[in-house]
Amino acid sequence: KAGKARPPPPKPLSPLKQVVALVSKVLSLGGEEASEINSALARERKHRKREVSLDGATRVLKALGQDFGLSKEQVQQAILNHPPVLLVPVDDLLAKADCLVHEVGMGRADVVNALVDQAPMFDLPLDRRWRPSLRFWHRAVGLTREEMIEFVQTDFRTAFKNVAKLEPRWTFATQVMNMSVEEVLSQVKVFTQSVERHLAPRYYFLRSLGREGSRRARLLTPMDDEGFALEVAEVPPADYEAWLAKWPGSADAAEMERLVLKDARWRMQWLVQDHGPLELWEPADPPSRPKELQGAYWRGLYGAELVPVDERGQELAPSEDDEWEEDDLQASDGPAEARPPLARRHGRREFDEGQAQEEEEKKEDEPVEEEEEEEKE
Repeated sequence: KAGKARPPPPKPLSPLKQVVALVSKVLSLGGEEASEINSALARERKHRKREVSLDGATRVLKALGQDFGLSKEQVQQAILNHPPVLLVPVDDLLAKADCLVHEVGMGRADVVNALVDQAPMFDLPLDRRWRPSLRFWHRAVGLTREEMIEFVQTDFRTAFKNVAKLEPRWTFATQVMNMSVEEVLSQVKVFTQSVERHLAPRYYFLRSLGREGSRRARLLTPMDDEGFALEVAEVPPADYEAWLAKWPGSADAAEMERLVLKDARWRMQWLVQDHGPLELWEPADPPSRPKELQGAYWRGLYGAELVPVDERGQELAPSEDDEWEEDDLQASDGPAEARPPLARRHGRREFDEGQAQEEEEKKEDEPVEEEEEEEKE
C-alpha cells in the first residue's frame, strides 16, 4: 500500500516576522505591541528600503542589555518608543553614546536615559545630523560646556534638530524679534515652528497692530491661524487672512527672505563643513575628567572588546544578574540596585508639538506613503 503523503514542510517565517517573534519573546510583549512593531518595521523596509534582519536585531538587543546596561523594562520602553532602533547598526549606537559622553560631556546615567526616552534621535545620522547640530549650539549660539550639557539633558529633541531648521529660526528670533540667548533657550517652542509659515507673518502682523512686544511669548505657542487671530492678535480670523494674502509681496517679507532664509546657507557652511569628532572646547578649557577616561563606559569602541568600567577606568566584573543569557537573550531581572535607575526626566516622551516638524524633516529626502502592513499568518 502506498503510504500517506507527507504534509508539506511549514513555510519559513520572513525576516520581519522572525524579528517580531524574537522581540516578543525576549521582552514578553503582547499581541498589540508586537503588531505595532511589525507595522513600524514594515514601513521602514518598504519606504526607506532598510534591511530587516534577525541577526541585526539580535545584536541590537544584546548591545542594549550588555553594553549599555539597560534593564529588560528599559529595553522594552526604548523599542516601543521607536521600533526602527532595532535596525540601527550597533556600532552607530555606540558611536552616538560615545559622542554624548566625551564630545558633549554627559554622564553614563544620562546617556542611558536619553537612549530610553529619545530612541528616535538615535536613528539619525551622527555626522550629518548630530554633529552639525552640536556645532550650531556651540559656534552660533555660544553655549559653554556646562550650558551644552544642561540643554541636551533638558531638551534632547531640540538640541539635535536639523541645523537647516535651527539656524533660520534662531536668526529670526535673535535678529528680527530681538530675543536674547536666554529668552530663546527658555522659549524653545520657537524651534518647532516654520519661519515662513508661522513666525514671520504672525510677528509682522502683530507689529502692524503695535502689539509685537507685549504678546511675543504667546506668539511662540504653536497653533493654527484661526487660533492665532483669536487668542493672540485678538482680531477676527478674516482680518488676518486678508493681511496674510498680501504678505508675500510686502517689503518685510522680502527682507525676511533675504536675511533669514537665503543668507542661511552661507552661514551654515562653517557649521557643517567637517564631519569628524567634535572639538568644541579649547585646550585651555580642560575636561572635568582625564582625557583617557572620557567615554570610558564604552571603552574599546573602535574594535576592541567592550569592557564596563567605573569612573576611575577600572574594569568591572560583570554580575550574573546583570548579564543577558546568550541562548535566548532572556534578561534576568536581577536585584534592583544592579540596574541603572530609570530616573526619567519627562516620563515616556511622545512626539508633541514638534512632531509634525520633525517628521517633515525626515520625509524631505525620503517621502513616505501610507503603509501596507505585512499580512499576518
